[in-house]
Amino acid sequence: MNKPNSPQGTVSRRTLISTVCAAAPAILVAAAAGSASAQATRKLAQRAVAYQPTPRGDQQCSNCTLFEAPSGCRSVAGTVAPEGWCRIYVRARTPASAPAN
Repeated sequence: MNKPNSPQGTVSRRTLISTVCAAAPAILVAAAAGSASAQATRKLAQRAVAYQPTPRGDQQCSNCTLFEAPSGCRSVAGTVAPEGWCRIYVRARTPASAPAN
């Protein structure tokens, strides 16, 4: 409990809690922004994912969900060929066909 004659310079619980609550959203936004940028820069080496500049059957970078045209990948570092392939290939979903009338 706070004493009515508490010494100067002490902070009440009410002040502390309201200050923390006011600062929390800004801290969370800053942390999320830092985390997103850190994840964006963390990519796997081509060697680590067994990248090859040629397709593996019908699997190729251009039809992978991670591919970023014209020659990038969200998960693999460096330039990748649209016809390339690697172990983390994930087939992109094709849009569902419209129902017949």
